[in-house]
Amino acid sequence: MLKRTIQKGLLRRLVLQLRLVNIVPSPILNFFGRALSSLKIVSEEFQGGAGALFNPLVRDAGPVFSKLFSRWILGAWEAHQQGKKVILVPFNFPVDLIHAFDNAHPRSL
Repeated sequence: MLKRTIQKGLLRRLVLQLRLVNIVPSPILNFFGRALSSLKIVSEEFQGGAGALFNPLVRDAGPVFSKLFSRWILGAWEAHQQGKKVILVPFNFPVDLIHAFDNAHPRSL
């Protein structure tokens, strides 16, 4: 679960937020995503990204994509925490080559 500790670093804060995204049910995530994207207190970059992600036209795709993205980032983070080398590869790269190494974790771009 989430630790109640203050950690430094942008990626660590992002990981904590993405863990929360995985816990929250999709309808609640969709509601708060729309609410945050409409507020003027967040940055313009966040408004643009969240506005596109939680736009009513895309319906339920926003929360699904958010959970997919969070699992992708969390997988890379956990591999790094275990001391593995995280290797970013294109989607058409045969990841079996990377799995052959004991200490490597592939992430497709």
